Amino acid sequence: MRMLHSWLLLILGVTSSAWGGAAELQQSMQRLEERLREHREDGLIDASQFTPLTIAGVISDQDNRAHIISLLSNSLQQSLQAKVLVCERCMSAVIESGDQTVYENDLADVSKIRSIYQRETARPQAAVWFQSSAQLLSIRIVSLATGEIIYADTVDSRVDWPSRSMRTFTKSRLLERQARGEAILHTQWDFGISPAGGGSHIGWSMMQQWGSSNQYLSGISLNITDPVLGFGVNWFRIMPALRNTALGGKVLVSVPRLLTRAAESEDSEDGAIKDNLLTVVGMAKLPLFGPPEKFYAHIFFSTNGLFGLGLTF
Repeated sequence: MRMLHSWLLLILGVTSSAWGGAAELQQSMQRLEERLREHREDGLIDASQFTPLTIAGVISDQDNRAHIISLLSNSLQQSLQAKVLVCERCMSAVIESGDQTVYENDLADVSKIRSIYQRETARPQAAVWFQSSAQLLSIRIVSLATGEIIYADTVDSRVDWPSRSMRTFTKSRLLERQARGEAILHTQWDFGISPAGGGSHIGWSMMQQWGSSNQYLSGISLNITDPVLGFGVNWFRIMPALRNTALGGKVLVSVPRLLTRAAESEDSEDGAIKDNLLTVVGMAKLPLFGPPEKFYAHIFFSTNGLFGLGLTF
């Protein structure tokens, strides 16, 4: 009886472990699909390089290889909108090419994959190698024309990717954009009203997002008011603990004041007390909806004596 009980516990343990592993695999595959789709939509990868592509190698600590290939094929089709082939000969126990060279399981190289599809009607442009373990998925996509790795990524099931803001990119995505010369740029309009004197703060900003976790924004600003026809720089820091509020401000020079000051031929002391060239504006911008954040409520104060509330979009 004890032996039967032990066997039942063992069977239940193995079954629950297998179910848990399958659920983790499904979840990680969904995250991989989301990331591939984001990369394609952001322009980080050119989908035309992947059509069609072939699955050339799958390594997993689970035995259900056919199921993994099916999941991977569906994810690649949905995320890249590409035709996906499966190279069964690449994943067979032994591969023999025309010159009788033998390759072991999952080690078919690019040249041999090209030779396999040489006489096929559908010839892939890229090959996919995939590996999964209990908590990690890794994928590598290689161009069959050049042998260049055109995409590589790793998904960790322990990282809660869906909870992050869609506009908070990882360091690797930032480096990918910078390597391609694609800056992460944002443009915003600020419209603010000050009850003090009935003034207003109206300006346009162009900012680049940067930092190890994209927590900084900096760039140039052009203001219509506060100051009148002001030009300068801006800097903000995103504060995740404050609902992703952006804290920072602008330093602006009024072009009319600058021209007036330059045209003055009187003594410098007289010109110095007439008007301030620089205007410093402090701002706090709170996202109203999201993600992605497109509209912000903001408060502002400036050295021109203005303070108030406004909308940024």
